Amino acid sequence: MFETPLFLLAAAAGALIPLLLHLLRSKKATPLSFPTIRFLMMAQRAASRRLRMENWLLWLLRTLIMLLIGVAFATPVLRVQGIQFLGRAPRDVAIVIDDSYSMGYQAGRETIWEQAIAIAVELLDGLGENDRFTLVVARQEPHTMVAEPIMDKEEGRAIIQSLSLGYGTSRLGPAIEAAYDSVRAEPGRRMRELHILTDNQALPWEGVAERGGEQEDIWQALQEDSATSVYVSLLGVRAPENITPIDMALTPAVMRAGGGGQLRVAVGHNGAPRETTVSLYINDEERARRSVMTGTPQARRIDFALPGLPGGVHPARVEVPGDNLPVDDAFHFLIRVRDELPVLVVGTETDTFFLRTALRAAGAGDTMTTLAVDELPGHALAPYAVVFLCNALPLSGQTIEAVERYVQRGGLLVLFPGLRAAPEDYQAWRSLPGSPEAIEDLPRARQRRPLAWAQRGHPVLRGLDDEVVAPVIAKQRHLTWQDWATDSVPLILSGEEQPFLVERPYGRGRVLMFSVSADRSWSNFPLTPFYLPLVAQVVEYGAGMEAGPPFLWARRAIPLDDILPDAEADTRLIGPDGIPVPVRSIREEGQVVLTVDNMTRPGIYSVDGVDGRQPVAAVNMPREESNLTPIEPATIQERLALENLYFADSREELQTVLEAHRVGRTYDEFLLWVLALLVPVEFIYANRLARARGRPGGTLPVDLSGHVQRGQAAGAKQGATA
Repeated sequence: MFETPLFLLAAAAGALIPLLLHLLRSKKATPLSFPTIRFLMMAQRAASRRLRMENWLLWLLRTLIMLLIGVAFATPVLRVQGIQFLGRAPRDVAIVIDDSYSMGYQAGRETIWEQAIAIAVELLDGLGENDRFTLVVARQEPHTMVAEPIMDKEEGRAIIQSLSLGYGTSRLGPAIEAAYDSVRAEPGRRMRELHILTDNQALPWEGVAERGGEQEDIWQALQEDSATSVYVSLLGVRAPENITPIDMALTPAVMRAGGGGQLRVAVGHNGAPRETTVSLYINDEERARRSVMTGTPQARRIDFALPGLPGGVHPARVEVPGDNLPVDDAFHFLIRVRDELPVLVVGTETDTFFLRTALRAAGAGDTMTTLAVDELPGHALAPYAVVFLCNALPLSGQTIEAVERYVQRGGLLVLFPGLRAAPEDYQAWRSLPGSPEAIEDLPRARQRRPLAWAQRGHPVLRGLDDEVVAPVIAKQRHLTWQDWATDSVPLILSGEEQPFLVERPYGRGRVLMFSVSADRSWSNFPLTPFYLPLVAQVVEYGAGMEAGPPFLWARRAIPLDDILPDAEADTRLIGPDGIPVPVRSIREEGQVVLTVDNMTRPGIYSVDGVDGRQPVAAVNMPREESNLTPIEPATIQERLALENLYFADSREELQTVLEAHRVGRTYDEFLLWVLALLVPVEFIYANRLARARGRPGGTLPVDLSGHVQRGQAAGAKQGATA
């Protein structure tokens, strides 16, 4: 192939010049007066044969020089792959576009996402008449936009330009597999290109090229495929900077009306440490602001004191100043404030005396309901934040089912054992942390046991390890277990291994089970200084579970029951942009489950109620995507282990790489270097021939009889003329 083929005509014309010069060259004969002409003619024929051979080599050398000059100006191009006699081989081009929200980073006048879209369109515009393409969008799971190779560039351009940047993370490995799998099975002599358009973030490359099963076959085929070239466009900046709130925690999870609380925020960053501010907004009103230096331990623990708020659900957010990635500058959450925290206590007056006293001291006395064991069946449990069962077993199967249904829907069940229940009375429960084995009476020597916090930082235990140092209780008896559920977690240990308080998640709720009773008949636990704060935090813990988490991580599908336990099929959920969010119903295990689709946009979601629009959920993007730590091309090369792998960091560099590997390599410079060597060779050779010919004339050796001496051809040759 030639970029300027017209110069080939000039090369052909130039090659004729030496030939014409050699053919039209005038040969002047110098007459010689010598009586024996036939001897002179013999010497002339011998010299002419040598001269013709020398002129033939010189003509070839000069013709080659003229051809090289013309061919060099024609700019010859040799394709690296797919060489054909006429034209180039058709291509199948697979394009992978990274759809993680870090692609929204502002790099100059454009975001990285806008650069990727522009490059994808340019790739389509550069396709030939017989070229085809496929398109895959890399998200947490690959989304194939064009599965089979097609030639309709207009359709492809419309699909690409209709894409919008999402709010999630991405994995490039599965997307690359899907893209290559869409073009590798095509028969025929077609070249293949795989383009990966992403930023230079390291996160999406984690786990890429993982081996196993079908994936191993795909990667092995790609590594062995010499007809496929892989182009990676790392469009991000080399040293990105970003500051974002990455997490938060509310204490308590549900506040009391008029009471305060505490908010703890963690801030992450990329780039050099610098001073920034973190602002707290409640109901779109700024309430507090903190200055912090990024990259320090203080940035991981910024505390705000929450003011007293009226009952209800209050939308809130923490926010940092705007930067090049504005989508993660705010972290949304809900502050739930209740006028009261209703609690249900089931048991006799003796069994519940100390518990009721502690609840009154914790401020829950006005909202506490006490029931005898025989009053529990048929009682509505949904309004209560916590249900305490104090020596209330055994219960009927129907009552057990009602209590466990309450837990599944987000309630907190706290169970204290007692002498009314034998170990077999616990077997009908499916939600308990373990199966009790026996009630063990302890000898005096083993009654005093220190307590140890097994899960420091748990909401039930938060602050207790600071208030009480190595608490010790005296136990006369305790409940022992023979086995545990796999998801059970001990919160407090008595001694080294004996569980004292165990938690198990069940549905959306939790079950807390003590190894001692709620009164003094089993231990002095109700008289210890941590009994009251522990009961208070259990109530707050239950209220937080009943109300739901302060925020949700964005994902494609979320059960509506996680947001609105009492939602119905006609519930209308409104997104942060004011547009209704689709709610669909699916059937799982014979039950209808309502699911919210595409709950990915960060912000506050609400429903239309009697008093107007009410916030019901706060959604945030997964913050691992905000970590913009870059990746080096050498690391990608090591992970992919591909031979035909090329990198570019801009639109212009990608075009240069494509010209070198798609169009081919130019050899004009190489030909000019050859010319630089041939020209002096021709000059030296031509001058040497000119000197060897000498002048016309000479002598022939003749003996006394007038005969020319044979064997003296050298003299004859010197006397010959061309």
